[in-house]
Amino acid sequence: MAGLTATLAAQVIWTHIDVVSQRLTVQGNELRSCRYMNGIDAFRKILNTDGPRGLYRGVAVMRPDSDNCDGGPRR
Repeated sequence: MAGLTATLAAQVIWTHIDVVSQRLTVQGNELRSCRYMNGIDAFRKILNTDGPRGLYRGVAVMRPDSDNCDGGPRR
């Protein structure tokens, strides 16, 4: 039960931070072409343009019956 709670908390909190971080990294360093100014700006713009689903874009979902990280079948 503790593992399930920790996994759920990580998915609810950390996934959004990771998506924002990845988008900031991908945009590059040139100020002229920056789409996001900082993490909070990126979070707001992602929510406004893509909605809540945008914060999960590119995130793989594991099957509940798998006990390994790649989502493959149990051994």
